[in-house]
Amino acid sequence: MHVLYVTAHGVTVGLAEHAQMVSGQLRRDSLRKVPSQLRYDPGELEAARAMISRLDVFEQVAGHHLFGSNQRPADEPLSVTDRLASALAVWDIQGHRSLAGHPSPPNLTCVARVQALIATASGVVAEAATQLGLVDPAAAWERFTTLVDASQIAWARAANRWSELIDPALRTDPKLLGAASEARAALAAAAHDQLGWAAAEVIAARVNVPTALCAASARHSCGGRHGSPDP
Repeated sequence: MHVLYVTAHGVTVGLAEHAQMVSGQLRRDSLRKVPSQLRYDPGELEAARAMISRLDVFEQVAGHHLFGSNQRPADEPLSVTDRLASALAVWDIQGHRSLAGHPSPPNLTCVARVQALIATASGVVAEAATQLGLVDPAAAWERFTTLVDASQIAWARAANRWSELIDPALRTDPKLLGAASEARAALAAAAHDQLGWAAAEVIAARVNVPTALCAASARHSCGGRHGSPDP
């Protein structure tokens, strides 16, 4: 269901960009008096908008299935593992939306900072998994941890550089701030204590370590769609 949720969003973003391109080209062709037989078919724009509406409804249904209250009794809270997976999935989508709509320095800084935190948490949970004997610290695993460390450094550098360009008059997308706040809280609930990052045994007592590792590491580069930053 999460794959369907993310896919529906990705296709919607692509269709929106296509509709914007077609709309712009139709306006330019009209101003230039391009012969009608050489113009884009206006019906293509209408079809794209209709498909966007259908996919938007589908995305909402899938999102409700994943994150809505119908998945459990109202008085039953999410487990720490489920909260982490849910928070990071929402962050993944909202980060993409905010950057696609408004790639401003405040939004870029917020995304980079949270991505750096997710990468750090991935490394902490990975180390816990190693200490608990849940993974084999072979060469492939060492390459994974090296990649996570490099990602954390790159995101942190990107955050520092974008923060230098922030205009005091600009504001971070409120929805992005909300998703960032919940992602930070979920990561803290899973792998943090009063003294810093929690010990392996503490993390294991709170969450399903393999599931938490999968949820965190899959998004240390913003779900794999934005890729690692190039500060």
